[in-house]
Amino acid sequence: MRETTKFLNGVACVLVPALVAGAGCAAKNKQKSNEDLYGEFSDNKYQEDIVAAENTAVYGDADKGISPRTLANIEDTIDVTYKTDFEHCFEQEMDRMETRWIAGQISVEFDIGTDGKVIEAKVLAEDLKERKTPEGEALQGEGRVAEKFDDCLEEHVNDWEFDPPPEVKYTHTYSVELGEAW
Repeated sequence: MRETTKFLNGVACVLVPALVAGAGCAAKNKQKSNEDLYGEFSDNKYQEDIVAAENTAVYGDADKGISPRTLANIEDTIDVTYKTDFEHCFEQEMDRMETRWIAGQISVEFDIGTDGKVIEAKVLAEDLKERKTPEGEALQGEGRVAEKFDDCLEEHVNDWEFDPPPEVKYTHTYSVELGEAW
């Protein structure tokens, strides 16, 4: 007689061909509910550590998120493909201001449609300004602000596409630091 060993929920079960499907280990494979687990552990020394919900909440927007894999793909696509758009706008601003001593942080928010194309982009926060004089000396007071950077970046971000697209319309925020360390 041939025996087969199967592991179900961490328990080794020996299946003999003569056994029927409902016997032996089949009961171990049943998915336990929260109530089952609570009942199983309610009369032991860990009773006081158990936290059980009286009610469960059902959220109407529970299916409005995107998978972690899609989110990672969006981040990777920005880092590998679209980060040059930040650098391009940054270079333009340095040329316009005639200085290389600009630095700061930028956060851009954009909506991605289910087709993978950016619907709308806007710069949320920007601290991109002149940090030193053109000669490289520390500024006394506030430096000039990179005023045209936002428009340039928003124009580029509105052309971005992501593949695979998110499962639902998704709003993503991306932050980056640009410039020499100050």
